[in-house]
Amino acid sequence: MGPARTAAYGFIGTGAITRAMVEGLSALDPAPQIVVSPRSASVGAALAARFGNVRVAADNQAVVDASACVVLATRPDIGVAVLEGLTFAADQLVVSVVAGVSVDALLAAVAPASEVARAIPLPSVAARQGLVPVYPAQPAELAMFRELGEVVALDDETAFDSFSAASAFAATQLDLLATVEAWLVGRGVPGPDASAYVRVLIRGLSDALAEEPDRELALLASDHATPGGLNEQVRTYVRGHGVHELVATALDDVARRVAAASR
Repeated sequence: MGPARTAAYGFIGTGAITRAMVEGLSALDPAPQIVVSPRSASVGAALAARFGNVRVAADNQAVVDASACVVLATRPDIGVAVLEGLTFAADQLVVSVVAGVSVDALLAAVAPASEVARAIPLPSVAARQGLVPVYPAQPAELAMFRELGEVVALDDETAFDSFSAASAFAATQLDLLATVEAWLVGRGVPGPDASAYVRVLIRGLSDALAEEPDRELALLASDHATPGGLNEQVRTYVRGHGVHELVATALDDVARRVAAASR
């Protein structure tokens, strides 16, 4: 007989996504018991200090022993390797939020546990407003992520990997916004004002996305590009210089990398 399970969820890896998931799950009433690994001790300690349902384990095996559902949330470069030497039980659930860790690789690493899934939670799960792709569509894992927002249940791992590749555009989006901010500063606008303006500008676009969730993004873009207007001028210039093709090519490269890692 294995050790007593004292937590609903255990996290191996304590980065930004673990923090977001723990914040979202801890907002539930009642909040589930959660145990996190000691790596990135400052993050784990901060979560434990904020939420009475969270504690830091002595090591990764202690996370596994205590948890009904174990979430693998390490950096991609260590992925499955961090699971080596850990002992799982047949009745445990295991979820990987690490890019490039295939279901087959996960099953081999956590045997005899056999209910596994992959998921792509974004930082918005902290506010329980996520849209989380999950593969395969395991009932228990789907239930967990439905507590954190909406779920896209997939039955095709290639489609899942495509979602993973698309998520790699996030930093580039912020980098483009930083370019606009820096341009304003370069023209004499104080830094705080430039930052505030760009943030409000993007918040308005986010509102438009939320208000018309079924409208195609290309049509929304056209809505903001009045013929002969300033938005149309910038859009035409950027398109004409091949930026959109570069983005598509970059995503193709990421998709190949994710697919290769998943083999």
